[in-house]
Amino acid sequence: MRRFRLLIIAASCGLPIHAASAQAAVVTRPDTLGAAFDATRTGKGTPTDYDFLVGSWTFRYQARDPNDGSYSPVFTGTWTAVKAHDGLVLEDEFARPIPTGGRGITMTYRVFNPRDSVWSIQGIFAARGIWQPGISWSDGHDRFLVQDNPDRHTRVRIRYYQITPNHFLWRADGSPDGGKTWMRDVMLIEATRAR
Repeated sequence: MRRFRLLIIAASCGLPIHAASAQAAVVTRPDTLGAAFDATRTGKGTPTDYDFLVGSWTFRYQARDPNDGSYSPVFTGTWTAVKAHDGLVLEDEFARPIPTGGRGITMTYRVFNPRDSVWSIQGIFAARGIWQPGISWSDGHDRFLVQDNPDRHTRVRIRYYQITPNHFLWRADGSPDGGKTWMRDVMLIEATRAR
């Protein structure tokens, strides 16, 4: 059951798992500590936390097999983000090729809540149509996001880090039990600005 739920974490984001192709992590990560933050302690953010994401990016992605800890082969995709609605909403599209042709698309809508100084997040994998609510904040360097998939009863904690104008790293830990236990680095992303 644990393997099934962790595989669902990646699938809920529209990301494939290739357990038959066991290999090591190729996507850059400085350590094996995972997202490494307490998902029960929400911090504070600012309205400019996600300004770095505006524009077009290419990414490399790997998912982790929860049974043996190996990683899928790397696949690539595109990630674009724009500020909309007078700069109050950040809309981003995470797109990857799918084996049957076309693209698998995940849309994320981020709105800064000035009262609580956090970002309210709603993600949706277009092919499934299930909303995935979350909350995000920063510490001035990294961005932290906790997101649930109510349909699959999974939670991810995500950290954007080593953010520069043209590059960032992203990693996610997965939990099948509402955050009681976590598998580190179930998904890894390295993004490079395209324009």
